[in-house]
Amino acid sequence: MYTFAGCELQEKQTQHKRLEAAEKTSQPTDHRRTCNMQRKVKGPHAHKKKPQNPVHPGFFLVTPLVLVAVATAWPWPNLYWPWDSIAVAQSTQATDAPDQNLLQELTTMKQDINELKTLLKNLVTRVDELDERTAAIVHIENVTRMVETQAATMQSLTTLAEKIDGVAKIAQVEVLTARVDALEKVKKEQVMGLTTRVTKLGAAASSVVFSAMIKHENTFNSGEKVIFSQVQTNEGDDYDNTTGIFTARIKGLYFFTVTIHTHGGDIDLYVYKNEEDMSQLYNPTAGYHGSETSSLVMPLESGDTVYVKAYKGRVQSYTQQSMFSGFLIHPM
Repeated sequence: MYTFAGCELQEKQTQHKRLEAAEKTSQPTDHRRTCNMQRKVKGPHAHKKKPQNPVHPGFFLVTPLVLVAVATAWPWPNLYWPWDSIAVAQSTQATDAPDQNLLQELTTMKQDINELKTLLKNLVTRVDELDERTAAIVHIENVTRMVETQAATMQSLTTLAEKIDGVAKIAQVEVLTARVDALEKVKKEQVMGLTTRVTKLGAAASSVVFSAMIKHENTFNSGEKVIFSQVQTNEGDDYDNTTGIFTARIKGLYFFTVTIHTHGGDIDLYVYKNEEDMSQLYNPTAGYHGSETSSLVMPLESGDTVYVKAYKGRVQSYTQQSMFSGFLIHPM
């Protein structure tokens, strides 16, 4: 049951809504309807003036009945009675409220569904990411296992290679040791042979001894070299019996001796070192036999020459009576 005050309040709210809708749509409204609605909004008892004259109480009983009959029979197009408005408002409110609630619920459900779709999409994306991460982790684990296996295999191979290397190195060292021993033996033999040879060559090289005589009777005039052609000893081949010149091959200290015997002439000879006279043999025999000897020690450079040359007159000598000899005392 609705009370009159409640119906009046609902009617006012409905009228306000309609007025606002009409103002928004800017549609023309009927003046009478507007007034009627304003009257209804203001209420049936608003601004009523108290009657000046007393009215019979029966008027209040008959008049409403008459008005109801007239209003019911008369076709009023825009007139609404309060109770009709209350019924319409109640009917409208009863009809509109479920629709609005349903629309609001549908809107809420649609928003929830959209949110659920978004959440589901995010969840699917998250699941895909987790799947990718899981696949990556599995791949990494597989690669790690492969690397560990390969590392273990490489370690085993390295150990085996080291062992093989050690054995091979030992074998190589043994072979090389044997070869080195053989080479050392050969080298020692070669060194010994070379040492012996060098010693012999050194002794032969450092051995300088010669001795020569005048072979036949010869006459040497002034300025001529005396040639001792009969060679008895010539180690080192430093003396030339065709020229009578000794050429030093080794730098050192030398000893020389010259003996001249003459028959029928004076002795006047000089011993020369290169172009310098070092010693003189002189004996004026006046046609008789005579003999002179000269010995000297002198240092020679490699390439120096020593010989005997006649100075004046002539010298006649016989074999085995005139000699030219020399030797190396020690090298320098």
